[in-house]
Parts: sequence; C-alpha cells; structure tokens
Amino acid sequence: MDIGIVVSTLFDFLKLLILASIVFFIVYKIFSPVRQNLAEKYSLSWVKSCLLLNFSVSFVLIFLLFLHFMFIGFFNAPFRDPAIEFDVFENILLVLLAVPRMLITAIITSGFLLFFELLASMFMKSEKKGTIFGEFKGIIVSSAVFIILFLFVFDWAALGLFIFVFYGYIKPLPLIFLV
Repeated sequence: MDIGIVVSTLFDFLKLLILASIVFFIVYKIFSPVRQNLAEKYSLSWVKSCLLLNFSVSFVLIFLLFLHFMFIGFFNAPFRDPAIEFDVFENILLVLLAVPRMLITAIITSGFLLFFELLASMFMKSEKKGTIFGEFKGIIVSSAVFIILFLFVFDWAALGLFIFVFYGYIKPLPLIFLV
C-alpha cells in the first residue's frame, strides 16, 4: 500500500472532520439554549428534551426538504395537458400521504442523533463545565464517530431514508439506484 494514499486519505478525513465539527458546534450553540428552555418549560429530563427537539427539528427539515423537491419537480417538469396534470387538491393529498413516512423518518433520525448527543455530552463532561474547549472536544469526537459510521457502516442510510420518504419502498426505482 502506498503511503501517499494513506496520508492523503487521513488529510481528507481531517478536513472533513474540521468542517463537520465547526458546523455541528454552531448547530449545538444554536439549539442548546432551545433544549434547555424546553426542558425547563415542560420539566423534561435531558434525554426527553433532546428527543423532542431532535424529532421536531428533524420533522420540520424533512417536511421542508420534501416540499422543496415537490416545488422543483413542479416548476421544472415539462408542460403537460391540464387534464392530466395534478390539481391543488391532489398535490395536498400527496403531501398528506407522505406525512406518516416523514414521521417515521423523523423518529429514526431523532434516535440516531441522540446517540451522537450522548457521546458528545460524555466527552463534554470530562472537561470543566461550560468551557468552549470541552464542548468543542465533545463535538469533535462525536463528529469523528459520525463520519466513520456514515461513510463506512451506514453508507446506505441517507439514500434509504430519501427513497423511503419519497417512494415509500424501493420496488419501482430504476436499477441504477440499487447498484
């Protein structure tokens, strides 16, 4: 094995880790006060407030992503005869039929994110409470585990969730998506 390939792979991993850690740290700083307010307002434990916040944010993001792709498909589709085109009621019905799949996907995503939050909080607790370095160290460790799992173990998860939300199952897809 060539040492240059190993070094360049590790360098690319470190670049991705730094970028992901910065993004996740910003998201953490934005949603941490929201989670604390949610826990205080409804007297929830840390785990329950994390799950509730993860679920609500995941559902909203998946719903907005679904609407985004629907609008892109609507505006970029070739002109068709108005008799065979979906009307407003059918488009709303299509969204309502996808909501249960979005709820299931949000539940799966929130549970998956809770693992990384628990991992990050475990490494954050090892430092002095409230220090930026301790928080960022926890985010870096959690981001490294996320990248490794996402690239090597659950590489099918993003496409699988996308297919589930938009199609409900894999059967009608072209074979190119399955390869």
